[in-house]
Amino acid sequence: MTPTTLDFGNQKVNTTGTARSISVSNGGMANLSVQSVAIAGTNAAEFSRVNDACSGAVLSPGASCTVAVVFRPTATGTRTASLVFTDNAPGSPHAVTMSGVGAVPMASLSPTAVDFGSARLFTATAARPITVTNTGVVTLVVNTVALAGTNPQDFAIVSNGCAGASVPAGGSCTITVKFQPRSLGARTATRQVTDDAPGSPHSASLRGNGSLL
Repeated sequence: MTPTTLDFGNQKVNTTGTARSISVSNGGMANLSVQSVAIAGTNAAEFSRVNDACSGAVLSPGASCTVAVVFRPTATGTRTASLVFTDNAPGSPHAVTMSGVGAVPMASLSPTAVDFGSARLFTATAARPITVTNTGVVTLVVNTVALAGTNPQDFAIVSNGCAGASVPAGGSCTITVKFQPRSLGARTATRQVTDDAPGSPHSASLRGNGSLL
């Protein structure tokens, strides 16, 4: 069997990764009969055959067959199982060890608080950036970016490079926000990012002061 182990690497929880294949070759002088191929082990339910040309196959000397498997983790951490071939060769059943890591993206906002200081009524400040960084090992999907809180009408998103974005591991996207007070005094809001990372929505606080000067 080639390879003798399958490592699926990091895979986002509840998503299906790319199929990996195992090839079985008959290196003997007589026919190899493969009675069955099954998945067993601790996390067997998280590995699935998507193509199986080996179960029930009779391989003449030099012939081969292939089984393809996908990994879909349901929890974080290392997940393991075995692909088990029952056949008429010595040592049957033969097993291929499979492993993968269930992972989730991690969203980090910087800065987490933006103070625009004082601004004249109805006069916009310069836009300030807020960066969303994926500190995880799998892709972060950002669904929406919105303003919420006490005075969201006094702030505005100038540019939005995050909503609908798929941010790779280690990557980032940026939103810029301005302050344009409509009333005097302290004005506050939050910029909320809804994504598929734990703790969503993720927020950055915004504040400024409406002034007559």
